[in-house]
Amino acid sequence: MYLSGMRIGAFVTMPIEAVNLDNFKVYQLPDLGVHTKYSKKGVTSLYRISQLFDVVKKWDDFMRKNYSVQNYWYPRLDRNKKIKPGEPIKGDVNRSYADTRNVSSVFYKNLEKLCQMAGVEYKSAHALRYGHINYGMKHAKTIQDFKAISLNVMHGSIDITDKIYSKMNIDAVNETISNMGYEENIHTADTEKRNKDIPVSELLASLPVEIREKIVREKLGLS
Repeated sequence: MYLSGMRIGAFVTMPIEAVNLDNFKVYQLPDLGVHTKYSKKGVTSLYRISQLFDVVKKWDDFMRKNYSVQNYWYPRLDRNKKIKPGEPIKGDVNRSYADTRNVSSVFYKNLEKLCQMAGVEYKSAHALRYGHINYGMKHAKTIQDFKAISLNVMHGSIDITDKIYSKMNIDAVNETISNMGYEENIHTADTEKRNKDIPVSELLASLPVEIREKIVREKLGLS
């Protein structure tokens, strides 16, 4: 969920065939039974964070080896905590919506238990989505990058991403402003330092003949 930024409803209803890790993509398509907001279609790209992606890949390999591609990628469990393969509900909006709410509720409970087992602070499904967006914005360098993040999480417009997810605390603002132009200033300072260290003879030798002659004539008072 962190790699994709998917909404929980889509995550718990996507079949194995909707996941293409070879191309780092997830197909959020209602035709495949994926329950998306307003039944929107989208192709989501995954972050290539190896520590997370390697774990996801192992799970994907396990599911494909043991179950049909029409089965859920994030499957249900029976009362004995064994995987109960199932398929997304297609063509019945009411049943699909009710099923999604039920499984989402179970997901939240399981996620809370997993966080406790791992000894980490509990993060909700939405917190993982929020983290996905903030991770992207932290690494974005252009408005095109920002637009790509917005489209990837299937927001209706870039304004939604900006208003809801781009809130920065005072420390983040200070860090961002402080770093603006920092690399450029360092580059300029380094260049000036290197120029100071270069002998005058070398600087003159690097200039065109007519400019060298002009400088020498001016220094000798011959101009």
